[in-house]
Amino acid sequence: MDSLKKDDVRRPFILGVTGGIGSGKSTVCQVIASFGVPVFYADDEGKRILQSDPEAIKEVIEEFGDHSYDESGVLDRTYLASVVFNDEQRLRRLNQIVHPRVRAAFNNFVEENSNSKLVVHESAIIFEAHLDELFDGVVVVDADVDIRLARAIAAGKSEGDVRKRMEQQMPAEELRELADYIVYNNGTFDDLEDEVEVLLRSLLFLPR
Repeated sequence: MDSLKKDDVRRPFILGVTGGIGSGKSTVCQVIASFGVPVFYADDEGKRILQSDPEAIKEVIEEFGDHSYDESGVLDRTYLASVVFNDEQRLRRLNQIVHPRVRAAFNNFVEENSNSKLVVHESAIIFEAHLDELFDGVVVVDADVDIRLARAIAAGKSEGDVRKRMEQQMPAEELRELADYIVYNNGTFDDLEDEVEVLLRSLLFLPR
């Protein structure tokens, strides 16, 4: 993302949105998008790359074996997760395959939306991947742990898996310390809409 220089006045304001599992960062981005703001979903783009980018697929198979994809060519996410999340070196290798391609896709996304005042980049690992250095600001979406846990379980995940993911992610306290803006998502959807609207107005992307 070298082309996204902060002194380039011709490009949009680039805002990152992140948060732990169950915090509601994707919901926040959906609300932002409802105001007409272009939103790039990095996690979805990463999944698309692993499923449809021939060179990326080739590298994954070479690194992690034929079991990475089933007979019909569908990525076996359960297998791949079991391999990388227990091995920091292999996780780093997977990130080396995916992250540069995601960054290139975001570059294109910004160029395609260069007439917008604001472009949003949603990712679970903005700080871990040092993407914050390339953004004009980062929003951290946060909620109480019990609320996050309940949301993730309601979405179909087991309590054990959710707690394990929470342990693997950057602690909420650290995220809040690194944030430029914080959206607390403990209430209703209407409450969240109001809070996001206040944020966008404070950033001067909506009329007062």
